[in-house]
Amino acid sequence: MRGRDYRGFARDVGNPSFRKALISIHGMKTTGAWQKDINVELQEAGILHLPLDYGYALLSVVRRKKADAVALQIAEKYEHLKIRQPELRITAIGHSFGTLAIGRALQMVAEVRFERVVLYASILSRKYPWGKIAGRGQVLKVLNETCKSDKLPKVARVVLRGPTGSSGCHGFKDLAGSVVHNREYEWAGHSGLGTAAHCRDVWIPFILNGKIPPAA
Repeated sequence: MRGRDYRGFARDVGNPSFRKALISIHGMKTTGAWQKDINVELQEAGILHLPLDYGYALLSVVRRKKADAVALQIAEKYEHLKIRQPELRITAIGHSFGTLAIGRALQMVAEVRFERVVLYASILSRKYPWGKIAGRGQVLKVLNETCKSDKLPKVARVVLRGPTGSSGCHGFKDLAGSVVHNREYEWAGHSGLGTAAHCRDVWIPFILNGKIPPAA
């Protein structure tokens, strides 16, 4: 089902425009071109999109304060959306360093409450406390997209400070009951999932109704 079909369904059942919103956060050594690539699909699905661009960061990411600074930017965008439309149900999608920033935002700002979270090429620790986060009502469902051949999460565990690890390779251990779903891909590498097609086929159904399509 294409994005415009989801939007038509939402309209038919009386859902207001932009009932769902997405905050996306890119990784290091990039300004997140994939965030622009998924815009059309999100618009067709009636999902309000706020991409967070913290600039082309390389050496600065090794400092703990960089992840915390981006985490606070996430919290600011979240607050902006909620002030604008309090009824919005907000999802966060992060790639690589962006996953660390999402994790820190949830730990640092208790008021940040995502309906869903999508992580791909995650560099968060496999022991990240999702049970505690979910127990506080900060997230209802997490999709963690992994690839064992992706080496960068393992490097991040050594180089970067903070709750880092190889969850983007091997998944999270704390599934918070059934809140966290690890989904493995053989072909994705570190950046292969950031496409309009993947957004349409996987992310949009997950954002709109929490469904995770079967792996191809």
